[in-house]
Amino acid sequence: MQQETYKDHKKIYIALFSVVYLALLVLGLLNLQNIRDYIQNYGYTAPVDVAKLANEDTMTPTTRKLFYLNKPSILNDVASFRKYCSETKNIIVLGCYHTGQNGIYLYQTSNKKLSGLLEVTAAHEVLHSVYERLPNKDKDALNKQLQWFYDNKLSDQNVKAEIALYKKYEPSSVYDEMSCTFGTEIKTLTPDLEKYYSKYFSNRITVYNFYIKYQSKFNDKIAQIYNLGNQLTTIKSQITNNQTKLTSSYNDLVNQQNSLNSLKQTSISQYNSKIPAFNVLVNQYNSLRDSTNSLISQYNSLVDQRNNLITELNTLDKAIDTKVISS
Repeated sequence: MQQETYKDHKKIYIALFSVVYLALLVLGLLNLQNIRDYIQNYGYTAPVDVAKLANEDTMTPTTRKLFYLNKPSILNDVASFRKYCSETKNIIVLGCYHTGQNGIYLYQTSNKKLSGLLEVTAAHEVLHSVYERLPNKDKDALNKQLQWFYDNKLSDQNVKAEIALYKKYEPSSVYDEMSCTFGTEIKTLTPDLEKYYSKYFSNRITVYNFYIKYQSKFNDKIAQIYNLGNQLTTIKSQITNNQTKLTSSYNDLVNQQNSLNSLKQTSISQYNSKIPAFNVLVNQYNSLRDSTNSLISQYNSLVDQRNNLITELNTLDKAIDTKVISS
């Protein structure tokens, strides 16, 4: 009996071990991604500048984990940056994400006026990592929300232009890019989209404010250039009209002066009677000439202002130009 009891216990132990083993196996399969992430991130300590980006972008623990998993590199010269991020025709590339959680690379411009650009780029790239991991069902649902917002609510012309470029040059990545762009460059989204992004940023508006901080440098200069262009068009039209009048007035004055000179030889009294009216015309001519010269000076000054703004805008554009220069 004792021997039989021992065998029963042994069978129970084997059964329990099998159940535990299967449970652990199932648990391991369910958490396989977490195990892989743990192994990939084991021993990694985020550099100060990388941790600072995660903090400033208000990344949630989930997002921060993905961000660190990709071991972000911040590069400040084009040659180094281009080793990791390929060029895309007509699209400004300031960061890239290597699929499969194989790296995030960020370009850091030296132009201090573009503060906020690096933070937005970091948020944009980590959202690529987020999008890639979404289950297909969730991804399909998100894509529908993004498309609805694009069709019905999107009013930002800069973002529209960005999406248009992605549609043209990266059509297979449009929804992926929408998910990153809308989350970082749009102030107000639908409640469903806000709920989605709240899982990844505790205060998404902070990222948007970074975007506005640097984008306003471009927008303000573009608006000033546009306004100055309108002023120049108006003033140029006034100058052209005045010059036409001046030419006509000048010819009339020359003809009248010739008539007066002839009249002076025949009748001084008639000559003297016509001089006041002639002088009025001369004064009118001189006044129009002076106001036209003032307009010309104003026009030239505005041209200088506009050219300076264009130079400043070109400097900003150059600061984010990561195209490889052909020798």
